[in-house]
Amino acid sequence: MNTTPSAIVAGYQLATGFERERKRLLEPQFTDRLSNPLAFWAKSNDRHLPLAFVGRPVRELLDTPFIELYSTPGVGPKKIASLVRLLERVSQESLPTAAPPDFPGPEPRRASVPSREVSEALWSRWRQSVARHGLQDETLGHLARSLQHLPRTLWNVRLSSYLDLSLAEIRALRTHGAKRVAAVLEIFENLAGILEQVDANPHLSVRFRPRLVQRVESWVQCQCQLRTPPSASEIQTEFIAALLEQLAIDGGEQHAEVARIRLQQPDTAVRILAMRKGMTRARLYELWADAAMLAAVRWPEGQALTARLYDKLAADKVDVSTRRLFDAAVGLWFPEAFADVRPSTVGSERGTWAVTS
Repeated sequence: MNTTPSAIVAGYQLATGFERERKRLLEPQFTDRLSNPLAFWAKSNDRHLPLAFVGRPVRELLDTPFIELYSTPGVGPKKIASLVRLLERVSQESLPTAAPPDFPGPEPRRASVPSREVSEALWSRWRQSVARHGLQDETLGHLARSLQHLPRTLWNVRLSSYLDLSLAEIRALRTHGAKRVAAVLEIFENLAGILEQVDANPHLSVRFRPRLVQRVESWVQCQCQLRTPPSASEIQTEFIAALLEQLAIDGGEQHAEVARIRLQQPDTAVRILAMRKGMTRARLYELWADAAMLAAVRWPEGQALTARLYDKLAADKVDVSTRRLFDAAVGLWFPEAFADVRPSTVGSERGTWAVTS
């Protein structure tokens, strides 16, 4: 150990910090976390990690005299300082618990934690919360803020795929680079934040749906119960407008624009629409197909619920313009749901939707 005056002062400060954290962690409320290795609280952006210590349980480190730790080969002041910082986190970050946290109300929403700053302890807390509420069968695509920022290969991946994995194991997965890991962690973080609020109010339950999807679903369910069918104006504002807005969130403005044109000009030949937009017909069909795919990810129940309303409108014999508008929307977002709604075969360039008798 260096014995210069500055080194002696630095060594004293480090020893004092270690003893301070040691005394705090030996308090009864921290007993449950001392069996975890020090690496449990390490983050990917930490510098000067004491690799000689990170695999050892916290209790073992606390039981080791400071002078012995400081004398470990390859360990200097920077690594000891990093050790002290990690010990501070042991007392500051909460471990997941089987029981709901004991606080009087929901905490204000925090900014998203950068993925490189997520520790194993925080990640464990998030996944424990998801498992406790039985949400392991939810898909990442159903819960993401926007599908534009989530790789397509992850849209239908269930949360259960990550519940038994540590952060280190996730980062070691094939194709899971930094951006993909960050996207997964953001979904778990947002979900855990909401669930903590539910835990604080156990008399409440929550159902996870994109806001706009919930709005459309509620409207469809209500219309299925009403005797009076909706007007074309109601279908436009309550059904089509909300789905277009969700499409813009998940696919982008271009997706929403070509969908809007399809609905506004159902009788215009696809060739003409493509010329007006400066696209090929193949590209238009691709974007329209994306609308249906995005709807299936965001609103899995949409096909069945919309089919009920479709059947009701057919039974109610609504006016032609109203039925035509709804048919066009059904053909765009749920083309696979109805055997009696298909692209018209009258004219190869037509993209209108014909209803067979």
